Amino acid sequence: MDEGKSKERGNNEEGKSPIEKLQEGLYSRDKPPVLDEERYKFGQKPVDSVKSGWFPIKQATKLKIKRRFFLPFVWLKKALIIAAVFFVLAVSVSVFVIMGGLNLVSTRNVEIVVSGLTVIEAGEELVLDVALRNDNRVNLEEVTLTLEYPEGARDYLNVNSVLIRQEEKIELVPAREEVSKTFRSVLFGEQNSVKSIRIVAEYKTEGSGAVFTKEKIYDVGIRSSPLTVSISAPKEANAGQEVSLTLDISSNSTSAIKEILVSLDFPVGFTLSVANPSPDFENHIWRIKDFQPRDKKEIIIRGRLDGGAGEEKPFRIAVGLPNPENSRIVGVEFISLVESVTIKQPFIDLVADIGGSESGDYISKINQTIRVDIRWANNLPIDLNDVYAEVKIKGSALDRASVRPSRAGFYRSIDDTIIWNKNTFPEFSKVKAGQASAENYICLNL
Repeated sequence: MDEGKSKERGNNEEGKSPIEKLQEGLYSRDKPPVLDEERYKFGQKPVDSVKSGWFPIKQATKLKIKRRFFLPFVWLKKALIIAAVFFVLAVSVSVFVIMGGLNLVSTRNVEIVVSGLTVIEAGEELVLDVALRNDNRVNLEEVTLTLEYPEGARDYLNVNSVLIRQEEKIELVPAREEVSKTFRSVLFGEQNSVKSIRIVAEYKTEGSGAVFTKEKIYDVGIRSSPLTVSISAPKEANAGQEVSLTLDISSNSTSAIKEILVSLDFPVGFTLSVANPSPDFENHIWRIKDFQPRDKKEIIIRGRLDGGAGEEKPFRIAVGLPNPENSRIVGVEFISLVESVTIKQPFIDLVADIGGSESGDYISKINQTIRVDIRWANNLPIDLNDVYAEVKIKGSALDRASVRPSRAGFYRSIDDTIIWNKNTFPEFSKVKAGQASAENYICLNL
């Protein structure tokens, strides 16, 4: 009977389309048909039909083994992350405890407190109360307070003695307390300058041999200088003209200053003629001793100033205390000034060419004739009347009998001077604006 049904089903299925066959197979309650072995060709082995139940026990065991194989690595990764977090927290807590002052001993719990003036007059006594405050829970022992002073500091008992540093010892600074020491000094410096004092505290803690250090910088401003200096000088001068400078020095100090130096650096082209009083060192440095309060000193300098038109000639003045290592130079400046004099174009240019050179240096052989050409020009926008010119010859090698000026020049042998004026040279009666000439010369032998 079964065989007859199967033939009948086969006949019915032959007339159905592939889609109808697929649809009928999906909704059929019968067991899926077994594939015909005749479809496997070329020696292929038939594939077992898909199982409707769970995986076999062997396969499930294999998957279980694989999962157990990965578990240790997951826990290892978690353990490493936990260890890293713990390490970072431990380091952070340690740094916080040490730097944050929560530890029993911390430099942040030690403070240097300074009481004193922050602005003084130069030469005035400076009194500083320096306290070491201990906010730790243990005592500080073998404390040394050191003050390192800037240039210009002096001993308050002797202002001529250079002060470099001061030290004070403190045996014990109890916990939660402070101990102070007093330091005295005298500061000199330029007006409106700032002097920095370095304060260093070295100490040990109770029961420890380690040395700790605490530092602080204390600034003191100099309101005014113990001296005032004024200079009187012309703003302009002709090239070759004699100029005069006057220095006025006054004392503002409340105490006597044993010694000060005044240094005046001359510009290039300045030749000193007279100085009153005379310099003490190197022709430009004056020493003033025992300068009493409200004293005044005056220094007058005269000299010739040469240079090109429009050129500025700076005179540099420095006044202060002598250098302890070299008493001939200024060590601590109270005043520093620069006064410039501008070379203006002269009314008349007068240039001498010696042997064709304007440099002024010429080398000649004995009995060789030397020609000196004199060139002049009126630089003013107006005419000049009664012009006068003279040339002086200096030197023992001059052969006076050989001096021969050009036309209209007069040689005065008594002082070796050649003169041109309106009487000897009519063109000098009236020189027009901008007029120039190069007709005058001198011939001479050595």
